Amino acid sequence: MPIDPSWRCRALAFLVVAGMLAACGDDGDATADTPSTTAPPAETVDREADVEAYCDHFAEQFAAIPFPTSGSAAEVDAYVAARAASADDAPVLDVDALPDEVRGEHGDLAANQAAADERYAEASDLAAAGDAEGALRMLEYGDKTVAHTAGMAAVGGAKCFTATPEGAAAGSLNVPVVGGWQLAAAFDSIWVSRQLSPEVVRIDPESGAVIASIDVGARPAKLQAADGRLIVRTDDAYLAVDPATDQVVATLAKADVGPAANRSWAVDGALWICDGQSLHRYEPTTFEAVTSLELGFDCGQVYATEELVIAWSYNEDDGESGTSVAAFVDPAADEVLATVSLPVDVGVPTVLDDEVVLPGYGGPTAAVVDRATWTVSGTHDLGRATGGSQGAYDGTSLYLGAHDKEAILVVDPTTMTVIDEILPLFGVNSLDFDGERLWTVSSTYGFLQRLA
Repeated sequence: MPIDPSWRCRALAFLVVAGMLAACGDDGDATADTPSTTAPPAETVDREADVEAYCDHFAEQFAAIPFPTSGSAAEVDAYVAARAASADDAPVLDVDALPDEVRGEHGDLAANQAAADERYAEASDLAAAGDAEGALRMLEYGDKTVAHTAGMAAVGGAKCFTATPEGAAAGSLNVPVVGGWQLAAAFDSIWVSRQLSPEVVRIDPESGAVIASIDVGARPAKLQAADGRLIVRTDDAYLAVDPATDQVVATLAKADVGPAANRSWAVDGALWICDGQSLHRYEPTTFEAVTSLELGFDCGQVYATEELVIAWSYNEDDGESGTSVAAFVDPAADEVLATVSLPVDVGVPTVLDDEVVLPGYGGPTAAVVDRATWTVSGTHDLGRATGGSQGAYDGTSLYLGAHDKEAILVVDPTTMTVIDEILPLFGVNSLDFDGERLWTVSSTYGFLQRLA
């Protein structure tokens, strides 16, 4: 069955434009547990030329070696062999070429390459067993492990691919996380889902130490806190994790919700789930069904607060499809207050006292809906396409990931103008506040960053 490794395609598409075709992965397993609090040195490492040559080699190889499309055993084995040859042909780079911060705290190049080799070998085993999707996912994981070296170098002060010391320096804490994808600040911890493995990682926000790695059985995505539980959406289920024990205490299979059950959002009192043209409400601790609402359009995404729920159509392919629509739901009455046509495709909204701000997805235009009239009160060109899976709001400013994953836009919600931008490690995807500090995950280089 053909599988499109979309994360890799998107990353490569960007890097073709940028002229840097290597940065299409985001982490490494052997380096996952120890953070760096040391800012990169003012001067680059003594062997900067060696580091750049090493990185350039893998940049060329990522561009030159076609990623498999079918996941057949022959295709996967050929890719694994090509990647092994690429590693063998890499310029000799002693671990001393990387800074002490990298060598001492994040493992070394040999350990990182060994972790990649393990994933490539597992991909071959999965392909031989007929699991094409699993094989391609494990190949992605191997590539991400190789590219994690770039993040290691950047944290230590050397530029590698599009990972820069400046991007690393944006973090007052840089924590390597294998497959880091989505994050949530809850229960005095930072929780990160791993995109290519069945784990959610719990991290201490002060030290960066890994408190727990929780096996959730399938690839996890978004996570939210609700009624003393962490609700995790995976490929096939919704799970409740008890933060007192770091154990999964309840499971709701997507198949038991409905034939198209997918994206969800949890808050105290409710777990909202999109299922075709239906929006279901479940109790988030027992996973008992509460009610279902018919929307009259395909529910692609949902976001909720305790006072308002927004479900909207979702289109990743076009920033201005002209067909976007959102339903605004009163959770107290379990009824749709209004259905509003939107001028652009949008991402995760922010609910303000009088308005709802819906940033563009794949385009620069944000739409604002007036909560008194339930009409679009204005559109605002932010000057740069926004995207990513989740923005953040600190009560004063909106923080939106740029669609090209290079930056975080800081937006004044009263004027809807960009007042600043933050440039962390490339790969901005998910954002959240822990009450006072902004966090993000580099989905390209595998680092959770507490932003300075």
